[in-house]
Amino acid sequence: MNRMLCVLCVGVMATGALGWQVEATEHPLSGPRVGGGDGEKSTIVRYGFDGALVRHEDGAELHALEVLGLSEEEDRGVGEALSERRALIDGLVLDHFTLVSMLGSGTREEGDPERRRTLRELVRVFQPVLERGSLRAEIERALPEARAQEYARLMDEYEEAVRAEDEGMMSGERAGAFGEAMRRRLEGLGLEIRESVERVLGQRAEDFEALQGELGLSPEQTGRAQQIFMELNSRTEYNPTEAERRAAVLEFVRILDADQRRRFVELIRE
Repeated sequence: MNRMLCVLCVGVMATGALGWQVEATEHPLSGPRVGGGDGEKSTIVRYGFDGALVRHEDGAELHALEVLGLSEEEDRGVGEALSERRALIDGLVLDHFTLVSMLGSGTREEGDPERRRTLRELVRVFQPVLERGSLRAEIERALPEARAQEYARLMDEYEEAVRAEDEGMMSGERAGAFGEAMRRRLEGLGLEIRESVERVLGQRAEDFEALQGELGLSPEQTGRAQQIFMELNSRTEYNPTEAERRAAVLEFVRILDADQRRRFVELIRE
């Protein structure tokens, strides 16, 4: 179970899609094209020039929906289901923002007991999401039966390609069917939590100087905050990406005391 919890942390800490990917090539190194022609089935499985699977690091579920192509009615049904799921996750992230922000810290090793406790608590807190099933399952329930089957085919094909490549890298080490399913669920939840943090912070990350003034920072905290953002600006030459800015905000949250964190959450709720 500890190994599975670490997967969740990886999902939360991931910074998004790969910054560089080669274009897919044709056979023998490439999988089928995403948009199949006459007689070809669509797929989201693609391979780069190096023969490695091009992974949908920002989540394969929505890529599969794009390839599937939805009618207006289908799009509305899936949209409603996803909005409900995201609202649930966003609410949990805001209610437990301190806990979520702790996972972004790179100061603890995977085997650290405190880190394991944090991950176990995160799984407990997000149990209402896990009980709904995976994002894939949520989408399949929202689709008509025939479309759900086609969507499942796209996802099965991609997940099998991921599993085959991972097993090759692991030199025969296998987690078993149950362990593999649990790994995928926790990895998916971690990605959804990360996306939720990005949503709830939103544009407030850009107004961060104003937010700091509302928190009553001590001189020591003010100095540490200045250091965090000076390092961000230096590293990015004053042009950070949204992901880099949000990561700095999460680092800042970890220097706040309990009352300040509660006030911070109140401010980003406004």
